[in-house]
Amino acid sequence: MKQGKHGGLSMTRHTSHHREEGPFGVEGEEELAYYQPTLWWFTSVVFPLIAGTFGPIANLFSVCGLAQPWRQIKATGAHITDPGWILALNTTSLVLALVANLLLLFNFAKRISYKLAQPFTIIFWYTSSSLLVIPIALTHTIFLHPDHILSQSYHYAFISTIIYFIISTLLLFNLIGTYTFHAYPASFAQLTMAQRTLMLQTIIFSLYLALGAGVFSAIEDWSFNDALYWADYTLLTIGLGSDFPLMKTAGRMLLFPFAAIGIIFVGLVVSSVQGLVLERGKVRITKRHLETERRRWEAIIDGQSATITRERELRKFGKAREKCLAKVTKLREEEEEEDTVWRRREFELMRYIEMNAARMQKYIALAFSVGVFVLVWVGGSVVFWALENNGADWTYPESLFFSYTSILTIGYGDFFPTTNASRPFFVIWSLVAIPAVTVLISNMGQTVVKGVDEATVWLGQRSILPERVGSKRHEDGKKEDEGKESEGMRERVGQELGKENGGGEGVEEGVKTEAVEEVKEGVSTSATVKVRDGVEIATGDATEGQSTTEAPLAMLMARLAHEISHIARDVSERSNMRYAWHEWVRWLKLMDEASERLDVISGWSVNFRMRSLSRVTVGGEGEEEGTESGGRGVEVWRWTWLDDHGPLFSARTEAQWVLDRLCLLLERVAEQCVEEVREGGGR
Repeated sequence: MKQGKHGGLSMTRHTSHHREEGPFGVEGEEELAYYQPTLWWFTSVVFPLIAGTFGPIANLFSVCGLAQPWRQIKATGAHITDPGWILALNTTSLVLALVANLLLLFNFAKRISYKLAQPFTIIFWYTSSSLLVIPIALTHTIFLHPDHILSQSYHYAFISTIIYFIISTLLLFNLIGTYTFHAYPASFAQLTMAQRTLMLQTIIFSLYLALGAGVFSAIEDWSFNDALYWADYTLLTIGLGSDFPLMKTAGRMLLFPFAAIGIIFVGLVVSSVQGLVLERGKVRITKRHLETERRRWEAIIDGQSATITRERELRKFGKAREKCLAKVTKLREEEEEEDTVWRRREFELMRYIEMNAARMQKYIALAFSVGVFVLVWVGGSVVFWALENNGADWTYPESLFFSYTSILTIGYGDFFPTTNASRPFFVIWSLVAIPAVTVLISNMGQTVVKGVDEATVWLGQRSILPERVGSKRHEDGKKEDEGKESEGMRERVGQELGKENGGGEGVEEGVKTEAVEEVKEGVSTSATVKVRDGVEIATGDATEGQSTTEAPLAMLMARLAHEISHIARDVSERSNMRYAWHEWVRWLKLMDEASERLDVISGWSVNFRMRSLSRVTVGGEGEEEGTESGGRGVEVWRWTWLDDHGPLFSARTEAQWVLDRLCLLLERVAEQCVEEVREGGGR
């Protein structure tokens, strides 16, 4: 319980900030994953996805490491045969890495148990990295003479060694979190099926790159590594072209299907990375921000926040409600009843917090994607500048120019990698850079581009595309009427709050009083009260004056089935549906009625409270009828919409959240109906 001070009264709020399975059993492992500590979320979700994505790429680079000897004569470019033991270690490393990759794939697909596959995957990838470290170090220090240079295969093997070590370490962290800290189950159950298929998509893309490199190397008489470099910038639509132009007619004709199919694979992988990894990360950021906002508003309601902060936030909420929230939640006259007030007030606060969290998430995602873009661009430019000093002798501005035109897939072709080290780096760099730019463009479309579009429309309406005068006057009159209505509501609520708390100080008239009253009533007010085990439970109205205990179960089942059929269509057609207030009112009453008929206490649909926050003081002076006497006044309240089991803090969409609960209630009601029929007491 949490205590605070507000208006001279102690306030106590029931909290439950830990995620657990609700009374209806609708919370699952996937939803609980959103509320794990950030460290464990990374180790259980992000780290396996990174390993599954880069594992096949590292295998491809190991193949490139075997394609040619690791040394060349500097003057002629002729290759020098490597010792047999280097070839043997390189081959063994590739075999172990392929086995590790297959084990991880089968682990993702749940074909092999986590306990068996995960340790061997880590061991095999660590071994592959170790087997490559020895020949790489000896080749660079002992076997390399002044008149020798290192080939592309050597650098591909070097990159694959680094990737093997990184991804095996990430999986080791995942294993430690499972068995040492018991932070999550010993499985990849928290990964969705679509996330598991990301590894399969990367494998297919890597195989397609290797196949294209083999075919075009044979047609154009290139080396396999040069052909892989060409295939990479071709499928990623960078199109440098000036270093390896297609000269044979067969190669030019084969380019048509190769590029068409390859670009589809690239789009599939990029969209999977964006949708499965980053979108899930966005949802997690939003959930975390929602939790922060909820705690902040708890402090505001309890009176624990600073006065200036509290007044500023209440003023913002009041203005936001006056602008749009009140219009969304406006009821028809016959629905404006006292029992809906508490739900409507907190509904508006929920939408306000949701709106702020969504805005914050967009800008956090934009800042993150901009940071990744700058890191890939500037960092890649530094590496190319260093690697090309022994080749084309680029300046750093030239390296920046090349990286920028490549990462945006402009590809002028006047600058291109020329050394044996820069081409392998270009392949791995481009495979990371192109998805990073795609994500940046997507995030800009939700923030910067949207702002520019709105500014363009605003400018057009006031310059070359003015609205009709009559239409503008109509809109102005409509806004004026809505403003008068909101002002009247503010005055009425402000008078009620002033009677209780003696008026507000230092806040704009009407804004603070409206916001305080609405938030307070939103988390506490109830019309119908039923006592069970000494706790009062708020319920909805019975249908058409009939008590919920007298309503026929068959009628209740029919109503549940009717609502389920409508919501099921929304789930299948509109994934991000946001329902209006009057729709929620209908469902909440239906949930309350079904819950009371079943004699169950829902973790959300039935709201617990001792007394109304704005009307009753327990144990204080000036107490109302029915309160206990003696001691200091205590007010008890609890979140409903903003509860842990509410729709805002669920990993599911609103439509899925409502559908889950209505389906479970329908199942319970049907079971009770069957029992009553069997007992001969069915209605």
